[in-house]
Amino acid sequence: MEAVFEDRSIVCQDGKVFYRARIYEDRGRKERFSFDELYAPPSDRSTAGRANIAGELVLYLASSPSTALAEVRAWKGAPVAVAKHRVKHPVVLVDLRKPKSLKSPFASAYPRWEFEMTILLRRLAEDLARPLMPHEEERLYRPTQYLARWIRASGFYQGLAYPSRMSSGFNIVLFEPDAHTEIIERKDFVIRNVAFFPAELHESDDIYEESPYDGHYPGRPDRTKQ
Repeated sequence: MEAVFEDRSIVCQDGKVFYRARIYEDRGRKERFSFDELYAPPSDRSTAGRANIAGELVLYLASSPSTALAEVRAWKGAPVAVAKHRVKHPVVLVDLRKPKSLKSPFASAYPRWEFEMTILLRRLAEDLARPLMPHEEERLYRPTQYLARWIRASGFYQGLAYPSRMSSGFNIVLFEPDAHTEIIERKDFVIRNVAFFPAELHESDDIYEESPYDGHYPGRPDRTKQ
């Protein structure tokens, strides 16, 4: 598996900036978020995410302020803080943003293995980017949590990059957030407008996009019996 990750590795040089958005959800709050509140949440408040289990510290960042705002699903009228994080030293990430092209089977000693790994990582990258609803997050995060665990266990990578379905940008996850970034700026915004661009859902279309893992979790109805 390390060979697969190595083929998809990138280096973010020191000085590179990313962004984290956080909504002011407490209506009674008067003070602005401190820098400490715009890093990764403490372990006792860390919930399960796409690349971490509950209690595991990771930092999710976006490539642009607009992507960060889109990822937290800020609504019209929502007050939001956006922190600019600067990478303090080069970090090596596994980049899952662009599907890797399949090589000719005659150019590899293990063509079937490479084909299967390419398809698997492509599917997991899509799952990392796929928007989820709160009631389904825990069970549908499991495959991507396993992927993050493999990457972390290699000991060579500091995180991973994956596409955003909410914006044209991308996201990264850092496994040891306090060691890799520093906040250099915080700006506060209020969302004045949110745009939607719907496409018609036809009678022959599934209401929700299916995942290959959906049938393997409790609570998911068996559609073959409907």
